[in-house]
Amino acid sequence: MAKKLISFDDSKTGDAALPEPVKEVLRATYAPAGDYAETSAIAPAVESALANNQTVVDAAATAAESAAGTAVNNAASSGQFKAGYVAAISAAQRATLVENLAQNVTLSINANGYSSNAGTGGAATGAKASGAGHGGVDGYRVTWTTASAAPETSPQGGAQYGRNTVTSDAAVTAGVTYTLSMWAKSSIDQRLALRVVFYDAANAAVGSPVYSTGRIVPANTEVRLYNTVTVPAGATHLGMRVVHANGVGGVAWPVGATLTVSLPQITQGSTLWPEFTGSEPDAYWVGGKDISSSRKAFTGADGTITQGDVINSWWCLPRTLEDTTRGKFWQGGITRKGTQGITEFDTLTGMAKWHPIAGRDGGQDDHNVPAFLIESDKPPLVAYSWHNRTETMAIRRGTVTGELSSLGPEEILTVTSEAYPITQTSYAQLLRRPGTDTVALMYRAQGTFAGWYTSISTDWGVTWQAPYRLTALGYQHFTLSADGTVAHFVAADHPTNTATLRTRRFDVTLTTGAITNPVTGATLKPNFWDPATTTIAESIMHAVNDLTKPSATRLFDVSPDGTRILQMKFQTSAVGSGTPSESDLSTGVYVVNRWDGAAWVEETLCSAGRPFGYYFAFYTAGAVFGVDGSTVFLGREIGGLWTVERWTRDGSGVWSQTDVLHRAPAGRSIGRPQIPVNTRSESRVTFGEYTTYATDSFENYYGIQKLLTRP
Repeated sequence: MAKKLISFDDSKTGDAALPEPVKEVLRATYAPAGDYAETSAIAPAVESALANNQTVVDAAATAAESAAGTAVNNAASSGQFKAGYVAAISAAQRATLVENLAQNVTLSINANGYSSNAGTGGAATGAKASGAGHGGVDGYRVTWTTASAAPETSPQGGAQYGRNTVTSDAAVTAGVTYTLSMWAKSSIDQRLALRVVFYDAANAAVGSPVYSTGRIVPANTEVRLYNTVTVPAGATHLGMRVVHANGVGGVAWPVGATLTVSLPQITQGSTLWPEFTGSEPDAYWVGGKDISSSRKAFTGADGTITQGDVINSWWCLPRTLEDTTRGKFWQGGITRKGTQGITEFDTLTGMAKWHPIAGRDGGQDDHNVPAFLIESDKPPLVAYSWHNRTETMAIRRGTVTGELSSLGPEEILTVTSEAYPITQTSYAQLLRRPGTDTVALMYRAQGTFAGWYTSISTDWGVTWQAPYRLTALGYQHFTLSADGTVAHFVAADHPTNTATLRTRRFDVTLTTGAITNPVTGATLKPNFWDPATTTIAESIMHAVNDLTKPSATRLFDVSPDGTRILQMKFQTSAVGSGTPSESDLSTGVYVVNRWDGAAWVEETLCSAGRPFGYYFAFYTAGAVFGVDGSTVFLGREIGGLWTVERWTRDGSGVWSQTDVLHRAPAGRSIGRPQIPVNTRSESRVTFGEYTTYATDSFENYYGIQKLLTRP
C-alpha cells in the first residue's frame, strides 16, 4: 500500500480506492474528523491483510460498529482498528485467536462481577485492592472479620468472579469445554482450590459445584488455579471461586486473613493459555477497554514459539537466558509503541508470555532493550534506559526467585556526579560477581566524558555506588568464559564513527576483579568492582583491528575463550552520513577474527546480504557464536529471502554452512539470532522476524520474536 494521507472526514477522503469497511475502521480509530494519519504508521501485516482479506476487513468493521457506542472504549489502545489489526496478524501468521470470555479482568474501573463468601460461620468484606493482583494489576480482596469454620466437603469460603444474576460476566454454551483459571494469594498458609458453579437462564444452579484439585500454598505466595470443565445441559453462565479446600493444609479462615484474586480467564478448549488482557501486544478488547472480554493471537505455526510485536536490534546486547529445569527461556525486547519487556518462552508447554517492564510516551526506539539477571538463587533484577533521553538509569527488583511477575516498581538511579557530569544514558548491561550479591550495571553515557560507565551494587540492586567510566569507547560487548569465572570484553568505537573505527579487548576475572590484557597478562586496573576505578586507556587494551572509511564493521560476539571476535565488515562511505548508493549495498561479509597466539587471523564465513532498516547505521541481521568459537548462528539475505543458518569451522579454518534452521516468509527480514548466554546451549535459538523497518528511522519498526528448537 502506497504511503498517503487518509482523511477521517468523508468530505476530505483522500483515497477513494480504500474499501469502505477499512475507512470505517480508520475513521473510528485514529482521530476526530479532520485529523490525519499516514498509512505508513500501520504495521505492514495489517496493510496487506486488510487489503487482501475481505473477511478480516468485515470483521474489523463489525467490531468497530459494535464498540462505537461504548463511551469507555479507548480506540487508541483497545478498540476498533486494533481488532482488525490482531485479526490480520492472526490470519497472516496462521495463529490461534483466543478469546477470554471473562469481563472486567483488571478491575481498573470497578469491581463488578466480583464477590466474597465468608464460608460457614464466618463474616467477611470484599473490595478492590489497587495493584495487588498478579503482575501489578488491581485485584479483588476478601478480608475476614469473623472466623469461618474449617472447610467442608463442599467448601464455600473465598473470593468469586461471576454473578449468578449477570449472564454476561461469564457466558458459556452447554456441551462446550472450557478452561478456567484465576490467580490467587492468601495471607495465611492455605489449601486452595477453584470452585465452579453453573447457572441456567433463570439464575438457578445447575448440578453440583466442580472443584479443581486442592493445592497447598504458602502464605503470601501467588498461584494460578485452573480447571477444565464441560458445561452441563441447561447452563448459560458460570461463577468461579477460589476457596479454602478440605484435605491436608486446608484450614478455617481466621479473623484478619485475606484472600486476593485477579485475572480470571475463561477460554474454549482444554488448553491453559497464558493469562492476557486486551492491552497486550497482539491483543484487543472486544468492547470497552478493561471491562469487556479480550482476544489475543498466539502464533507459532512454523515450529517456533512466537511472541508478537517485539524486536531487539543489533545495536543492543540482547541477553537471552534459560532455565532448563523449568523449561524457561527469556529474551528482552521492545514493542512498536515503545514498551520494553521480556518474553518468557515456556518450552514445555510451547507458550510465550510477555512481561512488560516499562513504557514511555515516545519510547519507541530499537535501542531500548532491558538487561536482566534471572539467577537460581536470587530474585530477578532488571535494568534499562531510554536511549539518550534521560540522565538516569532505571531498576526493577523482584521478590521471588525465577519469577518476573514478582518485580517491584521502577526505581530511578541517578548516575551523574560532579566527577562525571552525565547528560544522557543508553543501553544497559548487568554482570554478577559469582556467588555474591555484588552486581555491575554498565551503560553508555554522554556528557563531559563520554563512554561506557559502571555502577556497582553490593546488595543486589538495593543501593548503588557512584559510577566510574570503564572505557571511552562507544560500543561494548562481553561473554562469560565456559566456567563463568572470566568476562571477555570487546569495546569499539560507535559504529557510525566517521574516522577510525577501533576494536579492542580486555578481560575481567570476576572473583578478584582484576582487569587484564589477555595477551600480555598485564594488569590494566586492579579491581573492576571498586567504584574508585579509573578509565582503561584504549592504548593499553589488546587491539583487534582498526578500520577507516569506507571500510566499516559491526561487532556481534566474542567466543567463550575470548580468542575469537565475530564481526561483519563492509565497504560504504554512507555509514554515518546518509542513504547508501546501490553500489554500497550487499558488501557486508561475516568474519571471525581469530587470535592464533601471535597475530589476528581473519576468517570469512559468508555474505550478510543486503542491509535493511535504518540505512544511516547500516543494519544487518547479526550473528552469535555457539557453544564455542567453532560454531556460528547467523541471519542473512539471498535474493530477497532471509534465513537463519548454522555454520561450523573445520580444523583448517574453513567455514561452511551445516544447517538452514529457518526461512522467513517473503517480505520479512531476520534479526539478531541469539543462544542463551548462561548455558551456551545450541539446542535453542531465538531471533526476530521483521515486517517493518524504516530506512530513515530507528523508531518505525514491527517484528515478532521467535524461539526455535533444533532437532
